[in-house]
Amino acid sequence: PLKANEPLTIFASVSSSSDVTYVWSENKGALDLTNGGGCATYGSGGTLTIASSCLVENTVYNIKLSVTDEYDQVGSGTLDVEINGAPTNCRIELNVDSEVALDITEADVNNLLLASVVGCADAHTPLTYKFQLTPDVGEAVNTATSLFQKAGTYVKSIEASNLVVSATVYDKYGAAATIDDVTITT
Repeated sequence: PLKANEPLTIFASVSSSSDVTYVWSENKGALDLTNGGGCATYGSGGTLTIASSCLVENTVYNIKLSVTDEYDQVGSGTLDVEINGAPTNCRIELNVDSEVALDITEADVNNLLLASVVGCADAHTPLTYKFQLTPDVGEAVNTATSLFQKAGTYVKSIEASNLVVSATVYDKYGAAATIDDVTITT
């Protein structure tokens, strides 16, 4: 799968003839791949670039290339291209409690923050998570990367009050979703 919001470039070449014509199409008819038609531009040789604005997340396109040589002989081939979308339905669950039962080696931890990302839907697992803690004034105090596979969980002893917690969730291919900030008061 390819990341969404990036142009798609496909390279093709024919080694047996120098006088060939390349024509690209999308077999399902979802994309207009005529040269200069809004979505596609042809480059040198058989290069095709499709604008990111024409590609839809979580869609598979069947791209066809037809090549005609100087003797009007036609050859063709197809390629399936999947556009990867970001994880969906993710949300942050928070627990701020000095009594949270976790295996913590620090003694006398107060105001323990347990932030979890739950509910994510994405076909391309495993998911990874990055958490950001920011005081209300906007200065970052801690960024942590969590590689928990089932639900992204971040544990932090906090001393500040009015923190904003946000998380970014990445699928196996790097498509990312940022979860809205959640403000907590300790």
